[in-house]
Amino acid sequence: MSNQSFILHCRLVIDDALILSHGKYKNEISIAAWLHDLERIKSGEDHVKYSLVFADEFLKETKLSAKSKIIILDCIKNHGSSGKPETIIGIYFQAADKLSMFHEQVLLEHAFRFAKESNSVQELAQKLDDKYNKSLIKLKHVKCRKAIVIAKKRIETLRKIYSTWSNINNINIV
Repeated sequence: MSNQSFILHCRLVIDDALILSHGKYKNEISIAAWLHDLERIKSGEDHVKYSLVFADEFLKETKLSAKSKIIILDCIKNHGSSGKPETIIGIYFQAADKLSMFHEQVLLEHAFRFAKESNSVQELAQKLDDKYNKSLIKLKHVKCRKAIVIAKKRIETLRKIYSTWSNINNINIV
């Protein structure tokens, strides 16, 4: 993950988690967002373990309440698809982590990456569609119906964008 992708992802997670939480727990969500994938830059797939260690050390130096620290650590520990958040903010955060895929900025990043390995605009659109279908399946494992509704609306918008590239109109929504 590049530094630019990391920053974009964190900002989108914050935005989406605040939408889902109706603006509640802004500080906890913001801190968790900046810390949850921090170690991904160095350690890759085992990033949650190392991000938790870093977050725990960081939080010891703050004057946050015990409740805030529990929420932040829950968000970090359980943001992956197999996570089982113990707080409602943890559930929103996990959903927001998955929702971050369904933004125009991320579409452009994926389109650029997939364009390098595609032979046609139609092939590029199909790869993007496959990516969004897989992401939607991951999101369906999260216990947050509101996030699925948001994702489906965003997919419609994103598909309108890339269907204009090749006039593809026959792509089904999962």
